[in-house]
Amino acid sequence: RVVIGDTWMAGNLAFYSPDRPSVLTDGNFSLSPWVNNDELRTQGAVVVWEGPQPPQAYAQLFPQMKTQEPVPVAWHTHAHVANTPVSWAIIAPRP
Repeated sequence: RVVIGDTWMAGNLAFYSPDRPSVLTDGNFSLSPWVNNDELRTQGAVVVWEGPQPPQAYAQLFPQMKTQEPVPVAWHTHAHVANTPVSWAIIAPRP
């Protein structure tokens, strides 16, 4: 239901996902007023970023997130671009 990340990464994931999750841009509720803490608590979320470690802000805002193995993503372009490892984590729903 919710994907958390920067505008490019989270926005692309939400746009191309068949279930069209909401985007919590940069984990900042003031930038994404359609998402709230209650929704994250009851529905959970997926957090995405580039690089091996989550941004410091994500780790501080969502200490309950569980980091997963990065996923290599192939860009659909005519340019010769290497796969990009996309790091991600799960915020599990809580009662």
